[in-house]
Amino acid sequence: MAMPFISLLAAANVIVAVADGPPKANIEATCRTSEREIRKLFGDTTAVNFESCMKQQDEAFAKLRTDWETYPPGDRSRCVQTRGYMPSYVEWLTCLETERDLRRIRAQESNP
Repeated sequence: MAMPFISLLAAANVIVAVADGPPKANIEATCRTSEREIRKLFGDTTAVNFESCMKQQDEAFAKLRTDWETYPPGDRSRCVQTRGYMPSYVEWLTCLETERDLRRIRAQESNP
């Protein structure tokens, strides 16, 4: 049975899950694909490029590694999706921070 293209693509981008931190992914592939698709839409004049993408991803991964243990397992499971799309540390971090902030807001609203 042939695997769907998207599953193959996702499997190729995920390198390894680290026991004590976030999974590592082939972010270079994500950034190259992102740059190519953005250039198709906006042309060569866009400021978005591979280097800026990698810088953002590296910064997000560093933050994920630093704060990994502070994120509840349920949030990590929900937010860190390594299959079905191009993995992104920025996306994972944004999701985890949103979950954390939403919990804080709800707690404040229930305890005025």
